[in-house]
Amino acid sequence: MKKVNGFLVFITIILLIFPSKVSFSVTEEQIKTYAPKCIEVLKSETTSAEEKKEAATKLRYYVDKSITKQLIELLKAKDPMSRYTAVRYLDLTKDPLAIPALVDTLKDKDDGVRRLAASALQGYSGKEENAPAFNSKMILRITQSLHDQDAKVRRSVLLILASLKDQSAVPSAVKALGDPEPEVRKEAVNILIKLDVYKAAPYLMRVLKDKNEDVQRAAICGLICSKNTSIVPNLIDLTKDQDANIRRQAIFCLQFLNDKRAIPVFIKSLDDQDKEVRRRAVYALGAKGFEGTEVIDGLIKALGDESDEVREAAAFGLGHKEGAKKAIPVLMDAYKKGSNRSRISSSSTLIKLCDKTDIPFFVGLLKSDNPHLKSQTCYILENIGDKSAIAPLLEVYKKDADENVKLSAFHALITIDDFPEMRPICLEALKMSKPQFKCYALYGLMKLKDESVYDDVIKYSKDENREVRKAAIVFIGSSTNKNALKDIEPFLEDADLDVREETVVLIVKKLGKESIPILERHVDRTSDSSDPVKVTLNALKAGKEPDAAIIEMFYTFHE
Repeated sequence: MKKVNGFLVFITIILLIFPSKVSFSVTEEQIKTYAPKCIEVLKSETTSAEEKKEAATKLRYYVDKSITKQLIELLKAKDPMSRYTAVRYLDLTKDPLAIPALVDTLKDKDDGVRRLAASALQGYSGKEENAPAFNSKMILRITQSLHDQDAKVRRSVLLILASLKDQSAVPSAVKALGDPEPEVRKEAVNILIKLDVYKAAPYLMRVLKDKNEDVQRAAICGLICSKNTSIVPNLIDLTKDQDANIRRQAIFCLQFLNDKRAIPVFIKSLDDQDKEVRRRAVYALGAKGFEGTEVIDGLIKALGDESDEVREAAAFGLGHKEGAKKAIPVLMDAYKKGSNRSRISSSSTLIKLCDKTDIPFFVGLLKSDNPHLKSQTCYILENIGDKSAIAPLLEVYKKDADENVKLSAFHALITIDDFPEMRPICLEALKMSKPQFKCYALYGLMKLKDESVYDDVIKYSKDENREVRKAAIVFIGSSTNKNALKDIEPFLEDADLDVREETVVLIVKKLGKESIPILERHVDRTSDSSDPVKVTLNALKAGKEPDAAIIEMFYTFHE
C-alpha cells in the first residue's frame, strides 16, 4: 500500500473546504483557455448538476474583466444555477459593462438569481466611477423592481437607490413606505432621509404610526435630524392619539425640534394616564432650550407624580433650569419623604441649587432614623462645602452606629476642609477594618501634609486591598520625604494594573523626562507591549512631553 503524503492531503482538504479563500496566480493565457471551457459546461443543457458545480468552482480562479461578455452570455442559460454563477462572478469582475445585464437580471424568474443581481448592483452603485452607467433610464428600470414579489429584492433596490442619491427615486421611496415588509419600509425611510432629510419630514410623519418599532425609530431619527418645524402642528395632533406609544414618540420628536409651541403640550401631557408618556413629557420640559416660569412650574408639579421614574426625571430637569430656586422647598420635601431612588436624583439637583443658608435643613436630617437619608445628606453637605457643617458631621461620625453613615460623614469631613480633630480621626480610621476608611484617612493625612506619619503610611502601601495601596502610594508620591521615589518605585511591578498606572503617573509627574532611567529598570517585567511602564517609556523616548505620555498610557487602557 502506498504511503499517503500528509501535506498533499492537508492542501486538498483546504481546497475543498475553502475554495474561495485560496487564490492562485493565473496567466492571461490560462484564463483564455480554461474560462470558456467552464462557461460552456455551465451553458450546456446536457451536463449534470455535479459537473456544473465543479465547473462553477473552477471558474472562480479565472474570473477577470476579460470574461465579462462571456458571463453576460451565461445569464441567458436555462439552468438557474448557471445564471446564479454568472451573476456571482460578474459581481467579482467589478466591470461597469456588467451593469445593464445585471439590471436586466432583476427580471429573472428565479428568486435567488434576482436577489444576487440586486446585491451585486448594490456594490456597483456605491462606486463613483460607475455613476455614468446609472443614467436616468437605468434608474427607472431598477426602480421598477420595487414591485418585485421578493422582499429582499425590494430592499436591495432601495439600498441601490440610496447609494445613487438620485432625487428621482423619491416618489418610489415614498410609495415603499407602504410596503408589507418592515425591512423594506425601514430602508424607504432611510433613503428619504439620505436624499433630503428636511423635505422628507412630512413623509416620515406617516410612518410614526408604523406597527414595527425599528421603522418607527428610523422615522423618529429622521424627524429629529430634519429640524423641520413645519411639522410641529402635526406632531402636536399626534400627542392626542389613542395609542400611548404614538403620544410618547410625538413628544420625543417635539423635544428635539426645540419649538416653544410644544411647551403647553408637554405640560398637558403631565396628566396623561400613561407613565411613560408623563416621563417623556418631563424629560422634554427639562431639556435645553425650554425655559420660563411655566416650565419650572410643570417640573415642580411632576415632583408629586406617583411614579418614581417621573419624579426622578423632574428633579433632574430642575437642576438644569434658570430660576429653579423656587423649587427648593418642594425638592426638599421630596428628598425627605421620597424613596431611596428618587432621593438620589433630588440630592444632585439640591446640590446645584442650595447654598450655606440651606445647611440647617440638612443638618436636621442627620438626626433621622433612615441610614440612607443620612448618608445622602452627608454627601449634600460635602458638596455645599461650608465649614458650618463640620461640627454636626463630626458628631455623626463619632456617634452613629451605622458604618455606611459613619463613612459618608468621614468622607464629607475630609473633603470640606481641615479642622482641629482631623488628624486624630484620620489616624483612628486607619485602624478600622473597612478599606474605605483607610483610603479616606490616607487622603485626609495627605491633605494635611502630615509628614510625621510617613513611616506608618509605608506599611499601608503593602495592604492587600489595591485601593488602600493606591491611596498610600499617592501619599508617598506627593510627600517631600527624600526617600519617596525610592519607596514607590517597586510598585511599578505591582500585580495590579491600576496600582502600576498610579505609580507611573506619580513618578513621571515628579521627574518628567528624567523618569526614563527608572522606567527602564522595570520595562522588562512583562512582554506585554501595552504595559503602563512600556507605553509611557516609549512615548517619552519618542519625544512626547510627560503629560502627553501619561494621556497616551491612559488611552491605551481605557479607550
